[in-house]
Amino acid sequence: MEGGSLEPRVVVDDGSEVGFLQAGFNRMVSGLRERERLRDLFGRHVGQDVARRAIDPVNEAARLAELAKDHARRIVASETIVARAGIGESARWQLAEAVLLRGRTRPTRLAMPAAGAAG
Repeated sequence: MEGGSLEPRVVVDDGSEVGFLQAGFNRMVSGLRERERLRDLFGRHVGQDVARRAIDPVNEAARLAELAKDHARRIVASETIVARAGIGESARWQLAEAVLLRGRTRPTRLAMPAAGAAG
């Protein structure tokens, strides 16, 4: 996997925690393989650049939703999205730390609801 291959499979030894981890690894690789297959198929129909631009915001939203689980108010956005919002909406957010989202090469700065903002 480290070299980019999505072919590895781990033999599941038993029903222990290790076996559960091994099965989870296999499911993850299978999901990544399916995602790449769909991206390739979509890219063949609309072009790779269009496919990448269409899929990237969906991936970002999914990753931000995962990060939100770790925050008290369960709401996280990216600086880019807040910057695109109108002045009234963007005033309701405060910028926070930058994190490296999976699949990205540059950090994404997070935004959280400002203190006192409805939500």
